[in-house]
Amino acid sequence: MIETIKLKSPSRGFTLVELLISLTVLIIFLGSLFYAVTVELRQWRQLADISQQQQTRQIILSRIVKEIRAAKEISATSSSTNLNLVLPAGHAEFRLQDGKIRCQVNSYVAFLSDNDEIKTFRVSYPGRRQVELYLDKEETLVGLRN
Repeated sequence: MIETIKLKSPSRGFTLVELLISLTVLIIFLGSLFYAVTVELRQWRQLADISQQQQTRQIILSRIVKEIRAAKEISATSSSTNLNLVLPAGHAEFRLQDGKIRCQVNSYVAFLSDNDEIKTFRVSYPGRRQVELYLDKEETLVGLRN
C-alpha cells in the first residue's frame, strides 16, 4: 500500500526578500516625500522674503509720497539721489544711507528701513511740481498738491 505524505500548509508570513523589497520601496517613497517637502518649504521662505521686501518698499514709498503731496515745493538742492522738500512747517530730506532710507523732517531723523534692505534710491523731476521715485524695483510718479 502506498502512503501519502501530507505537506504542511504554507506559512502565512513574509519572506526575507519580500520584506527587503517592501522596505526599499518605502524608503524611496519617504525620501521622495521628504525632498518634495524640503523644496516646497525653501520656495515658500523665498516667496515670504520677496513679499516682505516688496511690502517694505511700498511702506517707504507711501511715506515719501505723503511728504511730497504735503510739500509746498521741491527744494533746489534736490538731486538724483537726494530729495529735499519745503514743507509748510519746515523741510524734509530723503536719501539712501548705508542701505537704509534716511528721512529727516526738520531736526528729527529716522530710518525707514533696516541695514542693506534697500539697494537703490533714485529721484527724477519730470515736471516742475512732479517727482518720480525709484526704490529698488518699485517706481512711482507723484505730484505736489499745494
